[in-house]
Amino acid sequence: MPGRSASEAIAALRKSHGNIHTAASTMASDEAKHQQRSKDRRFQHQCGICQNGRDLVNVSHIETLKPLLAGCESNDEANLELAVGLLRLTNNDLQRSLELYAEQGHDPSKVLILVDGLDERLLQQGLMGEDLLRRKKKTRKLYDESK
Repeated sequence: MPGRSASEAIAALRKSHGNIHTAASTMASDEAKHQQRSKDRRFQHQCGICQNGRDLVNVSHIETLKPLLAGCESNDEANLELAVGLLRLTNNDLQRSLELYAEQGHDPSKVLILVDGLDERLLQQGLMGEDLLRRKKKTRKLYDESK
């Protein structure tokens, strides 16, 4: 495969017992997995850091949480922002995320106020860059205008 090292090709051939088609398929699959992991990692960094100041959002939890957010608008971007915010506030704890949402009266705006407070604290602690905070606020403004 173009762009792959000889050692990767040899390893794939050994793994596939010399079958060229299987080796090529394995290498393509490995590359796709690598690209997905890279994409997920970039997305995690865009989401921000959790309340504990060290963990990033668990991407797999987002899609699990989104359909459970009763009363949330159908706007997928707003739903995504809410799910990410809840996970950040609860250090990726799904059960606690649902409890926090209920404590806030299933009101996304109340949750997002808590997220804004978290962002400000992380910024003051030097755990969040001002550029990320500006992007998040700009994105929030666009979502609010689209409602």
